[in-house]
Amino acid sequence: MNFIADPIMDLLHINIVQPDSRFNQRIKSVQITGVTPVPAVAICSKMCDILSDTRQCPVISESDTYSKKEMLAQASNEEEKDKDSIPEVLCKPDSNCTVPVQLLQKLSTGVLSLYIDDMKKSSSSLTELIRNQNIVIETLEQENTRVFEALKTYPLDEMVSFTQKIKLYHQKVLLLKKDMLAIHERTSKLKKRAMKLQQQKQKEALQKELQRDREIERDKQLAPKIATKSMLGK
Repeated sequence: MNFIADPIMDLLHINIVQPDSRFNQRIKSVQITGVTPVPAVAICSKMCDILSDTRQCPVISESDTYSKKEMLAQASNEEEKDKDSIPEVLCKPDSNCTVPVQLLQKLSTGVLSLYIDDMKKSSSSLTELIRNQNIVIETLEQENTRVFEALKTYPLDEMVSFTQKIKLYHQKVLLLKKDMLAIHERTSKLKKRAMKLQQQKQKEALQKELQRDREIERDKQLAPKIATKSMLGK
């Protein structure tokens, strides 16, 4: 399993060996959120394999002295850390380590090269997220100020009472509209009836006038005939 970058592998010229069981007790894998985890055991074993004897490396050496309190605290902490999903590095390299500084720098640059791209991406995404959050916060503050000003100028209770009055007036207007429609229908019916009555009266008046005219003409025709007969009888 290759957990270290290619330039580090070219520098060391050896394959990573499976770490001993004592490494698992002292060192656990390092994990960064959002990227692929690289076990610190492999890196430390790689550093220690450079030396002639792995026991000379203080990172994994058993010569580290611990007090009784530290041993008890470490035993209790190991049980708690096994329950947690966040791994940690329990030991740090001592200043008396015989590994060259240049090699450590190259190892550190190689390890950082594994995560630098992901960290840059995550930092850019975080900056963008923070910028968007600031914009949202500013807009919300502006809206809150507008709402408070509106509540000061137009109290909510008055608005509610005014809306209730508007509903009542609307219902009254609807009732008036219905009444007006009913009155309009009645007036239209009355107008039609009046027109019919007027037409009937006009017809009756015309008939009466025609009848009178006929009677007058008849009287005129009968009057000379009677006179002529009376003259002849004399």
